[in-house]
Amino acid sequence: MNQAIDALVLVADSSLIEPIDLVARRRSHAGAMTVRLEPLSGPVAEAVAAARKRCSEMPLGCVVGSERDALVAIESGADEASVAGPGEQEVTAFLDRLALRARLRAEAERNRTRHAHAEKLAALGTLVAGVGHEINNPLTALGLSVEAARRMVSPGSVAVISLLDEMADASRAIAEVVKDLRVFGRGDDQESASVVQLSDVVEQVLRLAGHEITRFAIVERDYASDCPPLVMPRNRLSQVLMNLLVNAGHAVREIERPSHRVRISTRTDDDFVALSISDTGPGIASDSLERIFDPFYTTKRQDMGTGLGLSISRAILRGLGGELLVESVYGDGATFVCVLPRPTTESLRAAYLSGGPRALSSHPPRNVAVLLVDDDDRVLRACARLLGLHCRILTAHDGQEAVELLSTGSHVDLVLTELDMPVMGGMALHAWLVEHQPRLAQRMVVVSDVGAHAGHAEFVARHGLAVLTKPIDSQALLQVVERLGVPAPRTAQ
Repeated sequence: MNQAIDALVLVADSSLIEPIDLVARRRSHAGAMTVRLEPLSGPVAEAVAAARKRCSEMPLGCVVGSERDALVAIESGADEASVAGPGEQEVTAFLDRLALRARLRAEAERNRTRHAHAEKLAALGTLVAGVGHEINNPLTALGLSVEAARRMVSPGSVAVISLLDEMADASRAIAEVVKDLRVFGRGDDQESASVVQLSDVVEQVLRLAGHEITRFAIVERDYASDCPPLVMPRNRLSQVLMNLLVNAGHAVREIERPSHRVRISTRTDDDFVALSISDTGPGIASDSLERIFDPFYTTKRQDMGTGLGLSISRAILRGLGGELLVESVYGDGATFVCVLPRPTTESLRAAYLSGGPRALSSHPPRNVAVLLVDDDDRVLRACARLLGLHCRILTAHDGQEAVELLSTGSHVDLVLTELDMPVMGGMALHAWLVEHQPRLAQRMVVVSDVGAHAGHAEFVARHGLAVLTKPIDSQALLQVVERLGVPAPRTAQ
């Protein structure tokens, strides 16, 4: 049986309160509605507005003396208004309409809340992408400069090398945080599957969500040693684990215990890999277990959840050929189990091969000429400083400047370019190269976060271009120059 709804009905004619109350009590709508009657005093509009302010969520009805007053009551915030008399049939019909209109109003309010929440998520994604870009440029400059300095220092300068190694480690740690944030700052419905280690993905998510747990509980890990790699979209899997771990962090705050634990474990068999996340929170009541995956259903406090996380997570896992299960004894915590399909040998081989060829030595030939194109001076200087130890370097601040260099006879073997630049961007530069220097167009390397822009990802895939994601890894930069920067005869242009 559904919980009874408390409703408020304002009655203009106080003599009708008692007979209406008798009918309402006798009917009682099978326990579905409890009606409280009050006299409507003063102007209808003011009385209804005041009642709505007092009882913002409660179904609000009015029994008034004229159709005009009924219209005024509706406009002022009443869910239903009527000129009904005290007869049982009239009162019953009026209360039925009141309950229906109150449900419609509540649903409309929930839809507005959902829409506002979706807009906030979209704005957050844009913000994360922008912040990531602003961090990655100086981080690229820092990381490449540290590597260049390390290569310039004599092998005997142990203290200096140690200091540079610490700087490089700190730079990589920042880069990992930015990379992790990018996972949740863009849509990934079209993300392709790749080879992932389940424990690595868990640790990535814990770097972001760990503070939601470690302040309140001890995190325990139990990763099976025989857990195989999986083939699935990494970001979609991360989204599921983020939802489940944040839920666990919220659950342990709901009940006092001497200590709390959140346990993460993996197990595997011939067909599936199971990841379990258990918490020592209050658990889930049996009647809620049946609805826990329903959209917008939540057992959390209003400030802790929207009721979307579990329904989205189950939909994602089912789309990946898996399942999301829950086990709970009320008062004794809850366990959510992600059941993930174990990949076949063929799917693993295909996923590994799709990663592309890997360069080996990180020592580009010294007679290679590289054109660096970026609107950030720090990135240009850092790339030039590192590659200048091995190559001849030219720089340009946008595509137009690069075109001017190439049009006036400058010879290069490789172009490394950002896509987002003022005046002339990387895509326009590539179009110019296709028309005027097609050999060089095939040796253009995109230096950008293409995953943050759907158009960029499509452009790179269409032309088969190599990509270096900012912040640039020094080894990856040197390797791509070695692989693609083969010197060409000057007459080949």
